[in-house]
Amino acid sequence: MRREALAVSIPEGVRLTGLSRSYLYAAMTSGRLPFLKAGRRRLLLVEDITEFLARLRKAAVASEAVLPTSSLSTDGKVEIAEIDNAAKDEPPT
Repeated sequence: MRREALAVSIPEGVRLTGLSRSYLYAAMTSGRLPFLKAGRRRLLLVEDITEFLARLRKAAVASEAVLPTSSLSTDGKVEIAEIDNAAKDEPPT
């Protein structure tokens, strides 16, 4: 019977998440990603990694709710407008 790890090293956390080592360290330093110290080692609980990734996903989904777009006007200037994705997906009335 093989047990899944409860905590992983930073290199293993990088492998599991696909995020860079520096990104994980920045998240740990800022308090967004909790970690444990065992002697000189820093360990990440798998549960904390899962919750951290869920928060990243939630933030990404929220930031996609309103996307900035740009278009070229007739005088050659770029106009920037915000489009609500929900409204964009609805058929015109």
